[in-house]
Amino acid sequence: MDDKRKGYKVKAALAKLTEKQRKDLLTITLLFIGLLFLLLLRNPESGSYVVNQKGEVTTIVRNEESKSGEYHVLAELYGEGGREEKEIEIVLDPPSSEKEAKDVDSDEREDQSAWLLEQVIAEIEASEAMSVKLPSALEDGTKVRWHLVKERDYTPLALAVGYFLLIPVLLQNGRYERKKAEAATRNEILADLPRFTNQLLLMMNAGLILKDALEHIAGCYERKDERDLSLLEREVCAMVKKDGWEKQSAATHFTELARKYSVKELMRLATILRENERKGINIIEPLERESEYLFEHRKLMGKEQGKRIDLKMSYPLACLLFLLIVITMAPTMLSL
Repeated sequence: MDDKRKGYKVKAALAKLTEKQRKDLLTITLLFIGLLFLLLLRNPESGSYVVNQKGEVTTIVRNEESKSGEYHVLAELYGEGGREEKEIEIVLDPPSSEKEAKDVDSDEREDQSAWLLEQVIAEIEASEAMSVKLPSALEDGTKVRWHLVKERDYTPLALAVGYFLLIPVLLQNGRYERKKAEAATRNEILADLPRFTNQLLLMMNAGLILKDALEHIAGCYERKDERDLSLLEREVCAMVKKDGWEKQSAATHFTELARKYSVKELMRLATILRENERKGINIIEPLERESEYLFEHRKLMGKEQGKRIDLKMSYPLACLLFLLIVITMAPTMLSL
C-alpha cells in the first residue's frame, strides 16, 4: 500500500510539471546516466588479491589478460630506520613484449629502501604473469608487509547529490518562469483595460444597455486581424460568443475572467457592473472614476518599466566604463 501511495504521489508530482520542465528533467536524467556510464568506462578493471590469515596481501591476480588494472596497496617497511608506511598504486597493463622494467640510478636516491621498493614495483608492473607474487623483503633485508587500501570513490555519490539538488532548482525555475508569465499576462491586461473601460463608458453614455455595449465592442474587435488582438480583446470576444452568454450576467463573466488571471482591477470592474445589475445604480460616474484610476495606473506602470530599462542599461555602461579605465591606465601601469 505504501509503495502504491508513493507511486501515486510521484505521478501527481509529474502531472504538475510543465512540458518544458519534463523535457529538462529528462535531459538532466539522461546526462546523469551518461556521466555514470562514462565513469564506469573510465575506471580500469581491477583483479583480485590473495590474502593470508594475517590479513596481508601476498599475490595480485589479474582479472583478464586483455585489460589493464589498478591495484592500491599499503606497504609497511620494517628496516633499520624503524617502521614506515607507503601507499602504492600498481598498474598492470596488458602483456606486451615491448614493455620493460624501469630502472633508476641508485646513486641519485638518498633513501635506499625507497629506491629498492620502486624497483620492486617496476618489476611487478613489467611482469606478464597472471598472478604476481609480492615480495616479503627487499634486497637490503628490509621486511615488507602488504595490506589492502580501502578506497572510496565519492564521484558517483557526488553525481547523485548534484542530480537530486538540480531537481528542486529545476522546479523552482519552473515556478519562477510561471510567475513571470502570469505577471506578464496581468500587465498586458492592465495595459489594455483602461481603453476597454473608456469604450464601455462611451457606449453607456450613448444610451446602450450593458450587454449591447459589450456586444458592440466585441464586434469592433472582430473586425481587426486576429494577430493584432490583445489578450483582453480576445477574452471579450470569446465571452460574447460563449453559449448562454445572455443567460448569465456580464458581472459574472468579468468575475470569472478576473479570477482566471488574478487581476483585481477586473474584479473592481465586475463589482461596479454587479451593483448596476442588482440595485439599478447608474454606473456612469463609477466607470469614469475607474477609467481615470486605470489610466493613472497605466502611467505608473510605464514609469516603472522605464526605470527597469535604465537599470538594465547601467550594467553594460558599467562594463564599458571599466574597459575605458583599463585602457587608459594600462600604458601608465606598463611604463612603471
